[in-house]
Amino acid sequence: HMEDKFNMENFVQMKMDSLMAFAVHAPIETCLHLVNEIGENVSLGTRLEALTVLGGMAQELSGLSELRNRQELQSKQRESQLPNNVDEIAMSSKLQRSLNLYNNPNVSSRSNDLEESPQSTSNVSKTRRWRRPRTTTITVTNRF
Repeated sequence: HMEDKFNMENFVQMKMDSLMAFAVHAPIETCLHLVNEIGENVSLGTRLEALTVLGGMAQELSGLSELRNRQELQSKQRESQLPNNVDEIAMSSKLQRSLNLYNNPNVSSRSNDLEESPQSTSNVSKTRRWRRPRTTTITVTNRF
């Protein structure tokens, strides 16, 4: 129920950081308090904040946020290992997806690949579907 009475800069971020600090250092007490608060007659925004804190606390205590930070650092290191003196690097779109190089201007996909373009990664399927072309149906009149 913290309000920004003094019009502070970054108040929302500081509020979430302080709530996360409480949640990480006293998880049982914080969970009990937030679950009780969610059940009371409070606003939807307060309930969403409580759920956000519970989710962030679970990530922090499980080490998931540290793992994500490590993965982001590794992907940045991979991107920095690309040679800058080459005008254009040709690689398959599958390799581009695995290295997270969709928007890199130094990388172009091969034109002879049969894979989908990296821009349409939401519909990526490893199954290739081949079908026969449609033929016209032959109609036969009934003899009866």
